[in-house]
Amino acid sequence: LSARTRDFTNAGFFYSISGSVSDNEHYTSQTIGLNWRPVDPVSVYAAWGKTAKFPGTAAYYNNVGQTNASGQTVVVPLHVSPEYVRDIEAGVRYEQGGFQGAVNLYRENFANTFVQTTDPTSGLSSTANGGSSRYEGAELDLQDSLRTSFGGFSIYGNVAENKAYFTSGFTVSNSSGVSATAGQTVHSGQPLAGVPKHLANLGVGWKWQGWRVNVSEHYSGSQYVNEYNAGVPAAETIPSYAVTNFTVRDTVHIGDGLWKDVKLALYVDNVLNRHYYTFGYGDTTVDNTPFVRAIYEEPRAYFASATVDF
Repeated sequence: LSARTRDFTNAGFFYSISGSVSDNEHYTSQTIGLNWRPVDPVSVYAAWGKTAKFPGTAAYYNNVGQTNASGQTVVVPLHVSPEYVRDIEAGVRYEQGGFQGAVNLYRENFANTFVQTTDPTSGLSSTANGGSSRYEGAELDLQDSLRTSFGGFSIYGNVAENKAYFTSGFTVSNSSGVSATAGQTVHSGQPLAGVPKHLANLGVGWKWQGWRVNVSEHYSGSQYVNEYNAGVPAAETIPSYAVTNFTVRDTVHIGDGLWKDVKLALYVDNVLNRHYYTFGYGDTTVDNTPFVRAIYEEPRAYFASATVDF
């Protein structure tokens, strides 16, 4: 793997100065996998691998044109190493007729975990490396289908239990080399933000000739959020939520010439108009009362599309 990332921004509406931030990284990835079928409908598989995750474009883009505590517009240098990942997973899969089922276990060990930090002394933000971390969990996936004189029916569902936590302690230091705030010290075993403990999906589908109908429910358990300034996990969480989506589609054949098919679709997101949010930050008021900064996701929304096949 090799990555060369360079962001150059011209002075304009959003930036009062021009500047660039760049970095070059490379890594050799090793992966090995095994799949064994002891009997026809059952397969057992396992895989192990080492890979790297390079900083995203936002890590560079956001470093140009920041304003420091003195009111100066500057380019913040980026000093960050890739995340290194060791992954191991194993599972069992069963397929018979229209039924499919699978159980999967996984563990991912990260080194140089990315954290987003703001130095309260300088007022500047950047992506930095924290300590090591681990993601692990179990997944169950089931699906089945049935053909009848009323059309084809399908049902699917999956559930996962996840755990993500730091496996080493570290301190995100400021320009003086010390912890900028108490919240920037992370201890081994502290949960990572943005990882729901439980995830689940359930869906039902129907198809007949050119018609397709699907109803799905997505559930996400509670998850920790990062501190707004410190960039490391806070004690606050965002609550669990469930959202229902609906889709109906039809394909109309209109000819064998230049125009062949018209695909019409209607999408209804958040059918039950639930109020929920999927992302947030932990922060404190002027009297140091903790709260969560978050924006609600969209209410019930309708979308329609028409696609013509040539």
